[in-house]
Amino acid sequence: MGAAPDAGRKIEELSHQLQRRDRTMQAALPSMLARRSGVIISVASVVGFGPSPYSAVLLATQACRGRPVPRLRGELSEQG
Repeated sequence: MGAAPDAGRKIEELSHQLQRRDRTMQAALPSMLARRSGVIISVASVVGFGPSPYSAVLLATQACRGRPVPRLRGELSEQG
């Protein structure tokens, strides 16, 4: 039972990291759409694609970091 609070903290930390990424993109998108130009560069590490002990949050954050960029490109391509 001692691991449950630690697991909850790790989930919170992961959620915080991903929310920060999303807020940054949401802040940049309106001006990019208004100009009909812009680039979002998503930097992640290959570390997120392999196992590493005691690094669950880092690995999950790295693995998820670039996922929304290609999807956004597809969704927003007609808008500029």
